[in-house]
Amino acid sequence: IDDSKLTYRAPNLQDPIQTQIETLSLKAPNPRGTVDVTATGTYKQRKLTLAGTVGSFESLHSTAAPYPVKLKGQVGDLQAVVDAGIRQPLEFQGIGGGISLGGKSLSELYDVLGIPLPKTGPFQFQGQVQEQGEDWALKDFRGRLGQSDLAGTITIRTAGARPKIEADVTSEAMHLADFSGFWASKGTPPAAAGGHIFSTQPFSLPKLNRMDAAIKFRGRAIEGDAIKLQDLALTLGLDNGLLRLKPIEFGLEKGRIDADATLDGRQAAPQMAGHVRINGLDLNALLTQFGIRTKSTGSLRGDMTLSMQGRSPHELAASAAGKGLVVMGGGSISDLLLQ
Repeated sequence: IDDSKLTYRAPNLQDPIQTQIETLSLKAPNPRGTVDVTATGTYKQRKLTLAGTVGSFESLHSTAAPYPVKLKGQVGDLQAVVDAGIRQPLEFQGIGGGISLGGKSLSELYDVLGIPLPKTGPFQFQGQVQEQGEDWALKDFRGRLGQSDLAGTITIRTAGARPKIEADVTSEAMHLADFSGFWASKGTPPAAAGGHIFSTQPFSLPKLNRMDAAIKFRGRAIEGDAIKLQDLALTLGLDNGLLRLKPIEFGLEKGRIDADATLDGRQAAPQMAGHVRINGLDLNALLTQFGIRTKSTGSLRGDMTLSMQGRSPHELAASAAGKGLVVMGGGSISDLLLQ
């Protein structure tokens, strides 16, 4: 097939999907033989290449074994290698097998597949893909996003009013900067905004309202701009713009913090409420995280309840109000720290 165009329209699509086929070749020695596939063209105005093998024409009508598919393709910067089987190939149902997926940004999955993910750094994942009706799962995956390693299982459910992502993910070394696109959009860089500890970049509310989520995460080492965390565990729920983090548990160099929080992204200036519990936190270790070096010592315990509202992490922190108590025993506070 040469110089052809395929247009796909559906009620849930704002715009039709356009595929230009420069060349598409299917070659098989006989109806029972493996079919060699090659293709070039464009998909949604992105360059498309495809090569590999699929099962015989005869096996398309057989349900005795999954229809084999071994393909390597690229759409724009998104690259995929698939070694899978399809139980019902003519209906394109019952897909399962190995997949390797990589690209320059997770946002390419939205551009190509309609999965609403933000701009990130380069990524590369390998795992087992499984399709069940309107659900797609990436099981036992391992890979990297920017400088962060990730492993676990992710399921995308498409049957509801919004796509829902369910995930159980772990990380040995995670950099928060690799994930900033999930909550921030382009704005004033912190350095240009007076070097605030909390970012002045506004939240991207459309991203909160574009999908639902139920995520469990465990991270051994988490590194941000101003702080390093250890043994982070959190459960995240996102439902129609209402984000819940309960619980959030993590350690610093010495001591632990337990918290829970909600962020209501259904209005222009999000509202946030949280409860923070401090247990055995070493004062000097905490200050060192923020580049403050003093001779202050002591172990902190405390309990705080906060509420805040703002369009960025900086605005949220600046508007914080609430009550709490922090007690330090067996230590000292330097005059410099008091000043």
